[in-house]
Amino acid sequence: MNNEFILEIGTEELPARFLIQLNDQIEKIISDHLEQNRTTYTGLEVYLTSCRILVFIKNLAGQQNDVSEEIQGPPHHVFYNEKGEITDSGKKYLRSKDLTFRDITIKETTRGKYIFTVKTTKGRATNEIIPVMVNQFLRSLPLPKSMRWDNSDMQFLRPIRWLVCLYQGKVVKFNIGNITASSASYGHKFLFPGKIKVTTINKLKNDLKKSYVMVDPAERKKFIVTAIKKSISQDLTVDQDQGLLDEVSFMVEYPFVQLCEFEKKYLSIPSDFLSTSIKHHQHAFPVFKKNKLTHYFVVIVNNKPNPTIKNGNERVLRARLNDAKFFFEQDRKISLEKYNTRLKEILFLNDTGTMLDKVYRIRHISIQIGEMMNLSTEEKKNVERCAWLCKADLLTNIVYEFPELQGSAGRIYAELDKEKKGVSLGIEEHYRPRNVDDVLPKTSEGIIVALADRIDSIVGCFIKDLKPTGSQDPYQVRRSTLAVVNIILHYKLNLRIDKIIEKTLDQYIDQKLFEHSQNSVKK
Repeated sequence: MNNEFILEIGTEELPARFLIQLNDQIEKIISDHLEQNRTTYTGLEVYLTSCRILVFIKNLAGQQNDVSEEIQGPPHHVFYNEKGEITDSGKKYLRSKDLTFRDITIKETTRGKYIFTVKTTKGRATNEIIPVMVNQFLRSLPLPKSMRWDNSDMQFLRPIRWLVCLYQGKVVKFNIGNITASSASYGHKFLFPGKIKVTTINKLKNDLKKSYVMVDPAERKKFIVTAIKKSISQDLTVDQDQGLLDEVSFMVEYPFVQLCEFEKKYLSIPSDFLSTSIKHHQHAFPVFKKNKLTHYFVVIVNNKPNPTIKNGNERVLRARLNDAKFFFEQDRKISLEKYNTRLKEILFLNDTGTMLDKVYRIRHISIQIGEMMNLSTEEKKNVERCAWLCKADLLTNIVYEFPELQGSAGRIYAELDKEKKGVSLGIEEHYRPRNVDDVLPKTSEGIIVALADRIDSIVGCFIKDLKPTGSQDPYQVRRSTLAVVNIILHYKLNLRIDKIIEKTLDQYIDQKLFEHSQNSVKK
């Protein structure tokens, strides 16, 4: 008998960010539910698109596994009398548990002899437990938010529009909210909105592909990369941002590539700002020629390319680029250094001063580290300058609009202010590594300021008792500590961390940012 199980949950458009997270978790969530319900199988496939969750289970057993449980009963002396006969209490126990004398055993425990019985629970038919498992599965998904869309109590990330549930080739009838399970799936909502009759998983996959639905995220991603290359001329390249590729592959059911362009006048804006605006706001791919940004960009859309889609994307991006141009021009009315004075408007941590206080501490700590590393006088000046400017871009308009440009904006503005190369690069690099996959800073300025910044944050968190716990680390103390360790080990730096921490504590004391005395803190 064909023991295929097919579940398809059709929805309104699901957020790509949710699907990216769910894609890494969903197989384990389903397998855990199958294990908890004592059901065996030989294969599990899960596919996600912007409008559906498709689950296929191969050789799903027709019945739950039986489960046996050993249950401890009354003590031996209560069950039997001195003559070895069953007492009235023993007979009452057998009647209450619907047992016979043959069902019991006697076992020695640390507390003496006890009566034991083995209770066997027969497994239910899989058809009977499927509705329960599907509801358990849906309600256990890690939803960032949920919503209701009808008069039932069902809640989900987006409204559910259809439900397919087949086992052994037959529909398993049950409801989710006001939706009844059936064998009717649907194709692409724009290009093939008609019904598809589901019989087997292979036929469903083929029918969906003919209906402009590519169910496998990995296949969509590969298709997007190939389609982008075909959409542009050979002398052009596209910034294949992996995070953006993941995002757009979950924004569509069948990817189409639309080549768009913007006015060349916007190329006067720094390319990092343009690229970020294109990727962040338009979820599109910037196009380059010989590593130089062009006025083209590529959009992945869920419909066949046409002038309306092209003009719409260009119009939206034009508004964003106008904003970026305005922010950039406003920012450049003063030098990067002048933003430093406004850092006093930003608090660093509760009762540990402002960001300007932090900059003073970072500069002082950087000088100490530079001396330990035996830098030349010129190198020390560059490190001090980098430390002084490292947080200045926090008050710029462009970083306010695009927080992900923090550091990059500082580098660009420092370059425009004719700061030395090591200083400007160090401003950007001191935020590295941002995560475990990020590269380490490379310049002396970036390495030293990165260490000073993180050590200052770690010390400040411990002063205010904001230490990480077993389950929480809201101030990223562990991440900062690992970054410090990785930088020191990678570059084999001969540093006295204890001395650097003492100097950092002295800075907090000198700024009178906490009440403890110097001796008690150092102790």
